Amino acid sequence: MSSGEIQRFEQEILKNQAVPPDLRALLNAAGSAGDIDPLREALGFALLVPGRDYPLLTGSYLNDSDRQNPDIMANVAVINDVLALITMVAESEDGDMIGYWHGPEGTPIGNAPIVKLDTEGMFFLMQGRNLSEAMLGNDTFDDAECFAAARAWLTGCGIPIDAMNWRELSTPEAPTRPDKLHDLLYEQKRIAAGSKAGD
Repeated sequence: MSSGEIQRFEQEILKNQAVPPDLRALLNAAGSAGDIDPLREALGFALLVPGRDYPLLTGSYLNDSDRQNPDIMANVAVINDVLALITMVAESEDGDMIGYWHGPEGTPIGNAPIVKLDTEGMFFLMQGRNLSEAMLGNDTFDDAECFAAARAWLTGCGIPIDAMNWRELSTPEAPTRPDKLHDLLYEQKRIAAGSKAGD
């Protein structure tokens, strides 16, 4: 990315929050190889581009039938409520979105665990203590050779990775889990709409 693109990313994607050190290194790496995205090549992710439509974030995947289904639209509303507590920063090759989980507590970006919203509309906290480790674990999982190669790439970007394999990545903790919050809010919307609890 050029310096102007990085500045726009900080303003529009991060909303002028402090840039975590590993994300700063990834932003710099993303601008170093012309048309080839080294992050996508190494880890299967691309940093979000300001102004681009990401269907999971905008709901542009919804069709007319979806919009007439109250259960689907209730779920979309709850997903948006949970997304409001996340700073999304990257998309996987599979279309999943990942970012920083601030939660209702407003955890600062530098301390926030990494959360994934998958293409099924499910939220998950990801293994790892920062964005780079979460990407590393997601892309390589239990493939030792891939893990070593991706870890070496991150180290070459100036991002130290203590874990030597996927199992050594830390387990995230959060006072409120995004998946549990989603389930709670969805149940509340269903009850408010006249459904019985547990239906």
